[in-house]
Amino acid sequence: MPAASRAQRCAYPIVLLLSFFPNAKAQNIGIDLAKFGYLHAPAGHPAPPAFSAISYVGEDTLFVTFPAQKKETVYGKPFDYTAVTLHKDGSLIAKSVLSGLWEDQLQRRFIIQPKSKILIVSSDELRIYDLDLISFKSFKLPEKPQLRLSPDRKTIVVMSKEGNEALETTISLPEMNTTSQHLHFDERAVRDAELAVSNTGAVAHAVRDPGAELTISVPSVKWSPQFTVGKYQEPLSFIAEDQLLVSTMATTPFPPTYLYIWKADGSIQKVHGPHADLYRSAQPSSDGKRILVTETDVNFFTAMLGGFDCGDCGESNHYSIIDIPSAKALFKRPSHWNCTQALSPSGKEIAELCDGIIRFLPVP
Repeated sequence: MPAASRAQRCAYPIVLLLSFFPNAKAQNIGIDLAKFGYLHAPAGHPAPPAFSAISYVGEDTLFVTFPAQKKETVYGKPFDYTAVTLHKDGSLIAKSVLSGLWEDQLQRRFIIQPKSKILIVSSDELRIYDLDLISFKSFKLPEKPQLRLSPDRKTIVVMSKEGNEALETTISLPEMNTTSQHLHFDERAVRDAELAVSNTGAVAHAVRDPGAELTISVPSVKWSPQFTVGKYQEPLSFIAEDQLLVSTMATTPFPPTYLYIWKADGSIQKVHGPHADLYRSAQPSSDGKRILVTETDVNFFTAMLGGFDCGDCGESNHYSIIDIPSAKALFKRPSHWNCTQALSPSGKEIAELCDGIIRFLPVP
């Protein structure tokens, strides 16, 4: 092969990468949370970095949580953690020490946030904070609630078990009006956290059984009775009032899991591109046209270790951006064990937090 041809072939991946992330060089500077109290492990120190989480509060504001400089925490009991609100330029809006459990520090109760408000669970109440992390309104929570924020980030849905049924309470933002209603479906869906909510209060729910168990309780749109593809169906996110993104496992031996778009008219469209062992933590853009999903790939090493990701021996965690109009993945990137990502409300940008450093990646 001519030398020029070989050089062109070697240069092509570099050009492709730069076209994919045109501002990658500038973006790599990042925001270091050390100036807000984040403790980096000393160079060469064996201690793992502290776990943290990030989400957007509007297009240009971030909410970040990480461990406070306190004594070692006790699993299952509330502990203090640091919370900060930031502008994207790295300037501080507010900093506070909050109290909660691991799922609070890691933002697992709410993986997306509303515009200019921050949702925090403290003991048995939901607090809706202003950006100053001081002013808030609170709502009493039922026992063992499941909490969701609608894709447009304007409606909080609190799901709880009441007898053999589910009770839904909605809180509309910014008015803070509340309504409640019983939904006549198996309360196991609430227990298993297999729930997704729409902008108008529809609830997709599933039970962790091999058969087709995914259905929708909906106030207005009439859906087909049941999703019939594969097994272990899980509702990830509504992408419109008549469309739901679903994760479902194939029925062949040692099957992967695929993504589908289920529409109210009964049609089912497969998402082209990704497949995984497990999908979780779906973050939709406000208009429902893009969605970030995290995934764990089928991985020989992790299977040998009983599901534990051993890092260097076979990293298996990734995240993808799904383009809903074309029903395909725009890209797939590895996510290391101490990294977390947030999709901006517009769906045009990802904030990635790795060991106390925030970097921004444009979505092509």
